[in-house]
Amino acid sequence: MKKVILTFALAFTMFSINAQEDSSKINKEQNLEIELENLEDGKEEFESQIKELNKQIISMKIELQSNEVSEERKKEIEAQIADLELQVAALENGMVSIEKDVKRMQRDEENNHHAPRNDNEDGEDDDNDDDDNDDNNDEFDFDWDDFDFDFWHLNKKKKFNAHWAGFELGLTNFLNADNAFELPSNGSFLELDPVKSWNFSLNFLEFNIPLHKKYFGLVTGVGFDWKSYTLENNGSLVYDELGNIAFNEADYTLSRNKLNVNSFTFPLLAELQLPLGKKDKRVSFTGGVIGSIRVYSKTSQQWEDGKTDNFFQQEADYNLSTFKYAYTARVGFGGFQLFANYEVTPFFEKGKGPEVYPITIGFRLLNF
Repeated sequence: MKKVILTFALAFTMFSINAQEDSSKINKEQNLEIELENLEDGKEEFESQIKELNKQIISMKIELQSNEVSEERKKEIEAQIADLELQVAALENGMVSIEKDVKRMQRDEENNHHAPRNDNEDGEDDDNDDDDNDDNNDEFDFDWDDFDFDFWHLNKKKKFNAHWAGFELGLTNFLNADNAFELPSNGSFLELDPVKSWNFSLNFLEFNIPLHKKYFGLVTGVGFDWKSYTLENNGSLVYDELGNIAFNEADYTLSRNKLNVNSFTFPLLAELQLPLGKKDKRVSFTGGVIGSIRVYSKTSQQWEDGKTDNFFQQEADYNLSTFKYAYTARVGFGGFQLFANYEVTPFFEKGKGPEVYPITIGFRLLNF
């Protein structure tokens, strides 16, 4: 177990160093993205204003054709139409200018991703950009530079940013092989207190792989998962003579009886986001698999003996499956998501304990 923990500690350190080295590049790309999105917002606003002005022009032209309109009123309408047409022309010229700026910034963004780094004869970086590169952006193409490395969630306004990094909280329980909440005959000792059996997840690394610039993509990353199962029965998990998990009734009353399991988690999820409203709030639909590696497990018990408060902990693997994977389905709005995780891998190793499958239902409290 120490080797596993050291391996993940080394990986975490490497990710942190990589994040520090690339922070300036990410900040530059963020600023470029924000400027580009502001231009696109300005273009949308101009289009909206042109649409409204054209409606007014059409309405005035209809009024102008009426026989009941006086000559004086006609002159007023014609002057108003001329003024509105000038406004429309100015807005259209503004849109042309914005479109040129958008193409230029898209070219700059493409150059930042793909232009090789050159050193001049003095050993300094050559900062000249090739302004003649073709604009070959394809929103369904990506390469390694298109990976979005989020460490504690860098703010990417309107860019595709999936929902993995953050803190999750849920209730957990067991299903049998028939996907029912009834425990098998040899697993009755696993009966849980359903409101005291919790799952906590801290997902601290997130990689976004956009397949559409804003609304669809894949996400992976790393998280850490704590499961705390509160057992209803009064006894301890033990190994029988064959090395299988069994249950030993206690001759005293337990006030607390828990099984704790900690794992690293590694998701591979697809997410679709649908925009709602002008503030770019989105409804998200996410599904995929979450792999996990168990790194720690223990039981803890507490009981009173007269006036003495006793506490006992036992670290052991209890024949729990080490490598697991689960299906997950998630739906949310903004940074809030509801989720359900169903572990396809049995809780215990095959033939070494009751055949049960953990299921967790919960929600996200924080979105990094």
